[in-house]
Amino acid sequence: MLTKTTSPTKRPATATGQAYEGVLDLVLHYELRPGERTSVNLLAERLKLGRTPVKEAITRLQTEGLLSVAGRSGTTVNVIDFK
Repeated sequence: MLTKTTSPTKRPATATGQAYEGVLDLVLHYELRPGERTSVNLLAERLKLGRTPVKEAITRLQTEGLLSVAGRSGTTVNVIDFK
């Protein structure tokens, strides 16, 4: 009998999922530090993804409290309180 195995390092199937995981990884590994500003363009280039999935990932991370978006001022990484 054949069984399907999945790799724990498997990337998400969608570009938005890849962008979300990519930005989250950058934040959690302090490659984007608290208070640091970034932009959709910089993140898209860094992750080698399009702007739309990166914008969608930023919106999701904003609702989760990890990022703040200030219009044309860009995106800022929030301070993470692990308490």
